[in-house]
Order: sequence, then structure tokens, then C-alpha cells
Amino acid sequence: AAAVVVPAAARRDASMENWAEVWHQLEQAGWRIEMGPRGDNNMQTYYLPPDITRGPGAKNRVDYFDSRAQVLRLLKSEEALAAAAPGASKRRRDHSGDASPAGQAA
Repeated sequence: AAAVVVPAAARRDASMENWAEVWHQLEQAGWRIEMGPRGDNNMQTYYLPPDITRGPGAKNRVDYFDSRAQVLRLLKSEEALAAAAPGASKRRRDHSGDASPAGQAA
């Protein structure tokens, strides 16, 4: 699956109560809505990240999403991944006031 573009502000605001603001931020990052068939007479809303096209090679609920809840879940998981990313704890240590090894005498 391709890396999904998720603005930091959208991750921070990710909730149904803030959906309008979250969607605005995602649109600014290149996300879009596409309508597609569902069942006999119904239409389905799909939320697509930049550079993703529904069809061969793209998988629903992995590369694009068919509900707001799925988009919000992605944003929450991206937030968790960002917090757990290599260097996240290092950044916290760097701001704790501890001396870094580079600053110690040889």
C-alpha cells in the first residue's frame, strides 16, 4: 500500500465533532471525495488521498476509505505511529536538558 498523506493538524483534530475542519485540512493536502456505486440504487462516498485512484492496484480500506470513521481511524493510527517513530523518544530526551554525547569532552 502507498504511504497515505496525513497533515499533522488533521491528526491533532481527528474526531467526528471536528470532521468539517479535519476534512478541510485533508482537502488542502490533496484528498478528495469520489462517489461510486453501492448495491442497486445507492451511491457510496469514497475518501481518497492524493495520487490514489480507485480501481486495479488500489484497495478499499487500505489505500482509500469508504467512511469518515475509517479516515479518522487512519488519522489516529498515524498519530500513534508518529509518536512511536524512531527519533520520537530522542526528541523528548533532547528537550529534557540532559547533555548530549556530542557535547561531552573527549
